[in-house]
Amino acid sequence: FEKIFDMPMYWMVDTVDQAVRLEGDFRVEGVNAELCAEDVSGRMAVHVPRVAWDRTTKRVLTMEWIEGVKISDSEGLKAMGFRPD
Repeated sequence: FEKIFDMPMYWMVDTVDQAVRLEGDFRVEGVNAELCAEDVSGRMAVHVPRVAWDRTTKRVLTMEWIEGVKISDSEGLKAMGFRPD
């Protein structure tokens, strides 16, 4: 694909390549999960599962199992005291 919508795309190949490689590395996602956990810590009723680094690789992300409610489960959220409206 040299052009999309008559626009040259060669200038963005390196950027897209790098982004795709980072998104495919679950170690990066593990770091992002830890950053998210730090960000919401003490401010929100959210629990980000801990990363099991001893079992996480580039191709496998292992995190703790937690019980929870899907964001799409309005009744479950209400039962937990949230107002999903």
